Amino acid sequence: MLIPRQQRLSIEKLIELILNEKNLGDEQFCIYTKNSEVIMSRSLVVYIDNYPEEDADGDDLFSDFVVSNELELYYYGDQFIDVVNNAIHQKPDVTIDQIIEAGNFYLENDNFITF
Repeated sequence: MLIPRQQRLSIEKLIELILNEKNLGDEQFCIYTKNSEVIMSRSLVVYIDNYPEEDADGDDLFSDFVVSNELELYYYGDQFIDVVNNAIHQKPDVTIDQIIEAGNFYLENDNFITF
């Protein structure tokens, strides 16, 4: 999957990229925002970057891009793709708004929504 790294995009655009990608592959990425407590909406601005590294104490070490832009981890990419795939599995004609609803549900409940 070719998801643009270190660029500003809306969560809606990210969902469209995921939905249009036929081969999700094993690409590892994380979704970052300026405020990780915000409720997901179509216009939510996100940034894609690599997973944080881990130091000797097990603490996350974020990339220079994440640190310099004061971003916060919002979603692990594989979790978000799982949310999208689960929604598609339940409802093949799922809408972007329903995927956003499923994403918010997962963030709040650490579980998949049932449509």
